[in-house]
Amino acid sequence: MFQKYGVKRAALFGSVARNESGAASDVDLLVEMAGGRPFDFFNLQEDLAERFGCRVDLVEYAALRPQLKDRILADAVTVYEK
Repeated sequence: MFQKYGVKRAALFGSVARNESGAASDVDLLVEMAGGRPFDFFNLQEDLAERFGCRVDLVEYAALRPQLKDRILADAVTVYEK
């Protein structure tokens, strides 16, 4: 699925990455996209939510806010790298 949408790398973060998730948890995923097709980001988010059966929050590495970056990257677990 990551190849289909031009993902260069992806990493889990948040409660799933810390093994603290519960039944109501969402999946937080950092992605670096190759660019190209403008709707790939949103289509990937929809497909992942359907596959996992829960809400998926996608965040691009380049869009990480400086005040949260260190905390998010400390939790990050790489799940895909091209």
